[in-house]
Amino acid sequence: MKNSKQKFDINRLNYYEGDFSEFGPFILFRSIFPDQYKVKSWTIKPKEFKQNCQALISNNELSFQCFTCGIEATHIYCQECFDPNQHLGHQCIINGKSKGLCDCGSESIISKQGFCSKHRNYVLDDDDEIKNISIKVQKKITNILQSLIVTFTSTMKQIKGKSNNQIAFLILYHFATLTQNQDLMQTIEEKYPIESTYRLIKKASNIHTLIFNTIGSLINYRYRYLVFIQNFLSEKNCQNSKYTYLEKILKYQVYLEPFQDFKIMKIDKILYQLYADEKSKRFLFSIILKNFSKLWWIDTFRVTKYDSKVKFNNLNVTLCTLYVYQINSALKQNSCLINFVYISNLLITESQFVSFEMQKQFFSQNQNIQDLIVTMEKLHYSSGALCSQSQLALPLLFRRRFQYKAFGQIALDQLKEILKNNFDSFAKQDIKFDLIYQFNYNNFAITTLINSLGKGIMKISQNKQNQEIILADVVHYIIDQATYYSAIRVGLENLFKRYSNEMFEKNIIKLLFYQTYQILKNNTFINKHINNDIADRLLCLLENYNFYPEYNTQKEIKQGMVIQKLFISYLAHLYCTTQFKNGGLFLDFLLDILDENEQEFKNFLNSLLGNIVQVYLTIHCNQNKKLQSVYQGAENFIEYSQFHRVDTCLFKLYIFLYGEHGFSQFQNMLETFKVNDGIFKVTNQTRIIQQLFASMILTDLDLYNVCSPLLTTLSNDLKLTLVRMVGNYFIISNSIEYGDILEKLQKSGVLITKNFSNHILQICELDQTTKKLKLKAEYQIFYEPSLIQNQKGLNTQIIERLIEKQKSESEILLGNGIIWDIQQFSNQRYKVLQHLILMNFCQNSLFLKNLKFLQETAKSKQMTLLNENTNFLQEMCQLIYAQLAFHNTFNQILFQEFVDTVRVELEKIYNMNLKKEEQQKIKVLISSINELNKSQIQENQQTKLKFQAQKDRYKAKFNQIQSSNLIQQMLNEEQQQEIAIKDENLCYACKLSLKAQNSVGTLSIFLKPKPQMYDGTHEKLENLLKFNLCLGIQTCQHYFHNQCLTKYFQSDQIRNQDFGYYKLDLNCPICKQSVIQRFPIDDIDKQKLKSFNSDLLLINDHLGLDFEQDQMNKLVQIYINLFFDLVTSLFMNAENYRRAQKNVLFKQLLICFYETIQEMDQNSREMLNQVQIPKQKNNLVFNTVRSIYNILTNQSSFNELKLDIIELISKSKQLSKDEISLFLSSFGIEEAIMEQQLNAVQNISKEDYTLNFYQTLQSQAVKKIYNKLGPTFLQFHSKYFSEKCDYCKFQEKIFSYSGISVCLLCQKVFCNKSCIIKNKNNLEHHATNLHEGNSIFVSLQDSSVTLICDLNSTQKFKCLYYNNLGERINSENPHSDWNTFLLDFTKANELALIILNDRYDKINEIQENQIFT
Repeated sequence: MKNSKQKFDINRLNYYEGDFSEFGPFILFRSIFPDQYKVKSWTIKPKEFKQNCQALISNNELSFQCFTCGIEATHIYCQECFDPNQHLGHQCIINGKSKGLCDCGSESIISKQGFCSKHRNYVLDDDDEIKNISIKVQKKITNILQSLIVTFTSTMKQIKGKSNNQIAFLILYHFATLTQNQDLMQTIEEKYPIESTYRLIKKASNIHTLIFNTIGSLINYRYRYLVFIQNFLSEKNCQNSKYTYLEKILKYQVYLEPFQDFKIMKIDKILYQLYADEKSKRFLFSIILKNFSKLWWIDTFRVTKYDSKVKFNNLNVTLCTLYVYQINSALKQNSCLINFVYISNLLITESQFVSFEMQKQFFSQNQNIQDLIVTMEKLHYSSGALCSQSQLALPLLFRRRFQYKAFGQIALDQLKEILKNNFDSFAKQDIKFDLIYQFNYNNFAITTLINSLGKGIMKISQNKQNQEIILADVVHYIIDQATYYSAIRVGLENLFKRYSNEMFEKNIIKLLFYQTYQILKNNTFINKHINNDIADRLLCLLENYNFYPEYNTQKEIKQGMVIQKLFISYLAHLYCTTQFKNGGLFLDFLLDILDENEQEFKNFLNSLLGNIVQVYLTIHCNQNKKLQSVYQGAENFIEYSQFHRVDTCLFKLYIFLYGEHGFSQFQNMLETFKVNDGIFKVTNQTRIIQQLFASMILTDLDLYNVCSPLLTTLSNDLKLTLVRMVGNYFIISNSIEYGDILEKLQKSGVLITKNFSNHILQICELDQTTKKLKLKAEYQIFYEPSLIQNQKGLNTQIIERLIEKQKSESEILLGNGIIWDIQQFSNQRYKVLQHLILMNFCQNSLFLKNLKFLQETAKSKQMTLLNENTNFLQEMCQLIYAQLAFHNTFNQILFQEFVDTVRVELEKIYNMNLKKEEQQKIKVLISSINELNKSQIQENQQTKLKFQAQKDRYKAKFNQIQSSNLIQQMLNEEQQQEIAIKDENLCYACKLSLKAQNSVGTLSIFLKPKPQMYDGTHEKLENLLKFNLCLGIQTCQHYFHNQCLTKYFQSDQIRNQDFGYYKLDLNCPICKQSVIQRFPIDDIDKQKLKSFNSDLLLINDHLGLDFEQDQMNKLVQIYINLFFDLVTSLFMNAENYRRAQKNVLFKQLLICFYETIQEMDQNSREMLNQVQIPKQKNNLVFNTVRSIYNILTNQSSFNELKLDIIELISKSKQLSKDEISLFLSSFGIEEAIMEQQLNAVQNISKEDYTLNFYQTLQSQAVKKIYNKLGPTFLQFHSKYFSEKCDYCKFQEKIFSYSGISVCLLCQKVFCNKSCIIKNKNNLEHHATNLHEGNSIFVSLQDSSVTLICDLNSTQKFKCLYYNNLGERINSENPHSDWNTFLLDFTKANELALIILNDRYDKINEIQENQIFT
């Protein structure tokens, strides 16, 4: 309490070294508000309404998201701000996981139309708020903060003026100070005098903490003080000052942040709280952009390998002393000069500033950002290594900014502003050089960035020290360049998504191609010949990376890499989108774009090619995995780069442009690259070159990966490339899920981008039944072993499958794509690049060199070593085979000249000391060459192609015939007849004749829910009969010997008892469908009838039916229920009735019913005779049930019943032949008798509305299901999302949110699990209470269906909505377009049939399989 009476004295800051965080703000607060007597009253923050909601959403509360309104995918609404009716038709979810502060009211996170009514109409006068603060208090706050900020800036100027600050020593000194170890402090001071610097940092830290703790206390006290502080920080302390108070603080902020161990306060959260509304946030962002470069600390230090080991939290006195001596010793001997870069936390957390206006502000002509990019890039070429993680923050910042939704529109607006009246022609016509030349490259965000990167390229000094840099610098340089490359790709993707037009995209690429060419051309120091001496020293450097080398020279790799790669990728894109016949036409096309002299362009390409070859071989000859993975884009954050793929694109296109001469030039560059034999043997270099040619000849993966991100539609060559890549997987299975294809291709090195889904649908189609992709008929499935070398498990599976298909050893080793491609090369437009390279690679010298290299490798026993990391031998076999196959097709003379020589040399290799597996490959290659040597091979292949074409035509016709409805109906009928014959003759268990023993079928009787659709017949019958018609019946049409089924049921019941329960419900041994009892299918005697009726009575008790107490009366009511259900099911769907063989069941039930009546005593019969059912006009269903019931009341015979049925049918003209046939067979009536009756009766019938109702009931039910669901997931979701759980109304805060589902029967919404009802699932509880235990629920999260049947059968049952890739909806994915997920009508029809036929036990068919024993 003593401290509370102290007054604020700024002079105390000059000598006080303690921590101000505890008492400082309190002392200042009492100085400002002396009338506040309660010690803690200043910490109490009254609740005030703000523009931004910021309500805390706790763990037990629900949050909401609307991906339609949300700018940021991580946004959340509180329950008070989220009104579902406001978001109708939007992509909204309830999120039970995301917690934090509500973002409603924040324009940078949620668009304004997504605000709730409170925050949308928020108006508050800031001037009035400030007027509520007394003048005296305003002056006190101003004077105190002014004094603090002036003292802080003067202190920071002194710190900044200190040269060569040693951060590691400062951390060690800080530890010694905190532990009060005077000896250690003295030792450090003797080695490196830093006490004065340390004192200044501590002082600045204290003042900095005091400033922001005070600001935080004030803005939390009253909203009016937040407004006042905003105004104060935006002011200047004098008229001539350049900077506001806020800018003065930010100017030095970055110099404190590296010393986090000194308890430096993080100010970003306070600033975001202070500038929370959009207006003030835009002001803060403008200040940050204005002072962008000041938020980076860039300096040069000498460091040692021990600096990185100094971690404050891990220090002790012993370690601290050791580090002091180690660092000091290293600084004197072999310290490295590095460029230190540190970025302020304010820029790392820039996601606060992502509204459209702020994005636009960022991408406007902001010279500060451009200058910083240039500065940072120049550091790569200056003396000293640049290997700080902070340097990567800048390209990552651009990548994030390019990725935000707003960038596409901003970039488009910039283009329209630059092009003005020329924009329409730019989007529709091929642009000419004048427009390319006159384009303002400084006003378009992407070209501005490229210009800045180009300006940062410098020539590395010839100073010896400048050539000696550590490998970490090389790795960081490549990551930096790759990240910029990736960022620019993302920006173009976003722009092309916003404005999708093939000509527009092509013209943008032309602009970028011209720009990158000019940048590279103007940097003349890049265009020089290869320096092998420097390459040798670089290799030494790379080899020694693992033990952190001190110095080494590396120069050639830093040549403006990102500009080079961009130029090559745009060159490749222009090739893929134009597809010229030959290189001469393509060269003319490029020269027109550049308006360049042909020789000048060739000189440029030669220089570029020389540099790229040197870098490629340097990195690939080196064994350092880190360097290779970074260059190849294996790191997660640079997945778009894959620079080795970009390099091979240049190699291919250079050969295409200059033909044989170009190939010779490229080959010479490869051969003249020399390496130090002391480190790398020539074998390694030759292997790299051979593998390079193999990849260029055997695959086009490089062109696909480089060009695909910016292409919506693939060229023919790229389609074939993708076919080759996925073809391997279709060998294993004819159809594959889209997700599996993605996973497999990524493992193969295929670049997966946003356009990939469009690409895959250009070569594949969706199987609507399995929801899997299959290759389109026009594409052949190829096996390409070179594409899956790094996936041994997958390769093994494919080989096993090929063996099953009895493929030759040649095809298994070499694939079947080589021969196919060579045969297609006669088509001038087929894989022009591959054709050209293979043609040149078949030169005599290269041909013999491959054999010689393979022979020397085998002789030196390096084959196994080479095969450890790469499938070297297989690639060599494919290369040699490809060369011979090419000659066999296009030059028989050369083929005959070489084939014997090759065979002899291969046999020599085979006889060397090779492993068995290696020998087998050589053997298969020799065998394959022998096959090529057959004179008839070419003719045979052509004949094969001819027959294949005929086969394809016949297959297409056959498929067309198969797809006709008539043929399908005939096939179905034939299949059903075959099944029926089989079913009637054999027991499904023992496969013996059913006639040999008593035979039975299985049936299931269940309670039906209240009908969703009815015409009144149901109610009329119930009223007359005076009991409910509530039972349904099903049979699975599997028949057994009674003894076989009894044995199975007994074992099933024993298993159930072993698990602690016993159930009446059992499963059919074959289809696992739930069954309750058996019924006789042969002659019925008294014993069988008694057993069957006993089971019916058991079912009555099991289902809890409220039928008569008298057993006979109960049986009659059950039978009539079953007959009514069977009759209605016949007219609802005659096909299903026939397929389920319900006519057999009906007939047997009728016999049982008749025999049961005969056993009935007089009293029971008289009681039932009291019920009289009058005949109804034009109501076949009603009258059929009446006729059956009359057997009882009128004591009719079986024959009399049949006559009644014949009369009913004869008076109905609405029945189809199929319905009549099934109706007659159900009553055991021969069709011939029916025909006689029809001929004898002149029928004058009126329309039977009830029959019409049942006949159209299925189509009506399907239509009703469609209406309840909706054609797209968005429409389905919008129907029910505004509804709350019917139990908890989302008000309970003690349950874990589990998603919601809608009941299709009553359309009420429920939480998926228990919310209010304890220990009972909501869905089961609802089904039991309202739908007699049976219901269907559809999830609003993923459209999965849950069927519930008698509580014991709850299971996920398929999904209803899929996109054109066969993917299920994932509503939590913010990038999904819910309108593209369409209703699967087949599954919707299935649900309709389940409801109509009361087949809720359908889920038992997909339960875990049980083996019949």
